[in-house]
Amino acid sequence: MKTRREFLASAATAAVGASLLPAAEPVAAGDHRGEVVPLGEPRFRFLQLNDTHYQSPQAEVIHPTYNQANARVHWVLDAIRGGGVFPPLDFVLHLGDLTHQHTVDRRRELSAFKALLESLPVPTYTVVGNHDNVQGEGSPEKEAPYREVFGERFDYTFEHRGLGFVVADVSGTGNADLPPARVARREQLLRRHLDSFGDRPVIVACHVPLVSVRELPVLAQTFGFDSYMVREPGLMEILRAHRHHVVAVLSGHLHLSGTVWVEGVPHIEVCGTASYPHDVAVHTVYPNCLETRFVRLPSDLLVPSTNIHGAHRFGRDFTDAGHAEYTSYLMGHAAERLVRVPLARLGAPA
Repeated sequence: MKTRREFLASAATAAVGASLLPAAEPVAAGDHRGEVVPLGEPRFRFLQLNDTHYQSPQAEVIHPTYNQANARVHWVLDAIRGGGVFPPLDFVLHLGDLTHQHTVDRRRELSAFKALLESLPVPTYTVVGNHDNVQGEGSPEKEAPYREVFGERFDYTFEHRGLGFVVADVSGTGNADLPPARVARREQLLRRHLDSFGDRPVIVACHVPLVSVRELPVLAQTFGFDSYMVREPGLMEILRAHRHHVVAVLSGHLHLSGTVWVEGVPHIEVCGTASYPHDVAVHTVYPNCLETRFVRLPSDLLVPSTNIHGAHRFGRDFTDAGHAEYTSYLMGHAAERLVRVPLARLGAPA
């Protein structure tokens, strides 16, 4: 299986035949943005950061795939340290692809990035991405550098001020070498972790989205990898069984931004900082709702050539049935970039 860097080095990528693709996940009605008004003072806020693709200055070769990626990482971290750009944050949740390189000492690269995170005034929770373990989900050898640097942050849970968080490692989805035993273990852990919170509200966080966040035949072509969504259906089946207390599913990996609603649950996909349009997200938990706002980095840090879904890679830009021009295909519509989920439907105190 080719790495993303190998794909991006190609002049063209073959289109995936639409006739071979499964039907797209339905985008359910139920965008609650206009129906929910935040009440009371925020309980807490956290920043979603992902797909930073950092390369340490000690790397022998700096790959130009995501030009100025390091500068965008440093801007975000400086903004967190300095205040004034983001509202006060309780923690940072990094949804994977912390670093970029596959062919260097990944322990060094991951350690360099961890040192940056440890310089923040708030804690960071991490999710393993396919670049962080060389698409080696379930492989002790390939997982070893990440494990040695970040510990057992693969499939785990944490809780913050009454809201549960369930992290699922799906970094190897679509990989022909993904062991069936690992798929079964992944499903067992997600079910166990969701059950551990009873009926209390939880957020699920994973690197690869569980559903297709664009019209599927188009997304499969513009992303160019088998991992345009989690290909193994078991996790989504478990999520459906627990949708009564799942607030949202957060993801990255695709290098585009948007939100789709499936059976009342928003699947919130953030582009991340390495690739254009360069988004992070601020999640605010109010007494009655979760509010998510996408935040685009400043204009002097934007590098359109890092867009992996458009003309720089394919010679043309793309749209789909729900996004009539390429900017919204990349960034999502306004209703996808400001999302409010009522917690009352989950039995949380209003």
